[in-house]
Amino acid sequence: LGADSAITVSIKNGQRAVGLLQGEAFFKVVRDENRPFIVSHGSTRTRVLGTEFEVRETGEGTEVSVVEGAVEVAAEGPAGGGQRLSAGRRIRMGDTDEKIQESEAVETAEVAAWRRGELIVDDWTLRQVVDTLDRHYGGTILFDGRSTGKRRISGAYKLDKPVDAVRLIARAQNLNVRELTDWLVVLTPY
Repeated sequence: LGADSAITVSIKNGQRAVGLLQGEAFFKVVRDENRPFIVSHGSTRTRVLGTEFEVRETGEGTEVSVVEGAVEVAAEGPAGGGQRLSAGRRIRMGDTDEKIQESEAVETAEVAAWRRGELIVDDWTLRQVVDTLDRHYGGTILFDGRSTGKRRISGAYKLDKPVDAVRLIARAQNLNVRELTDWLVVLTPY
């Protein structure tokens, strides 16, 4: 589990079910036809076909990325359907999406980089990056980004130094960082 992440686990009726409540989780699962392994977050259901993969809450929905093997990703609802996702592919689903979106390529080294103490982002919103850094900070990082939170950014940051990462982002995005206490950092537009 990533920082500030939570899951529920239910093993019954021949099924292994995990619910991602918040944050991110990485799974390495052996396929077992008699006991399917299913991960749910929001309206997204991911069924394991024997694999290593990550399920991540994005603030806008769910992201599923596969490192090895394959999973089947489906949306709940009448038009749900399913899509097979193989190694090196990622899919992003909004909380209200009723059908599966097209998958895209992802560098497997980027998947669950938090396990190595890194945050590697490719075309994330500024809000998603700050929210992720906040989960790795012992205090609170506040972001008044009503006008800037949807900016898209890419980069690599060390998770053991989230305030340094916020400073780098602020410099690159022309934002202001105020450290009000040792446990409270505020990021705002100038």
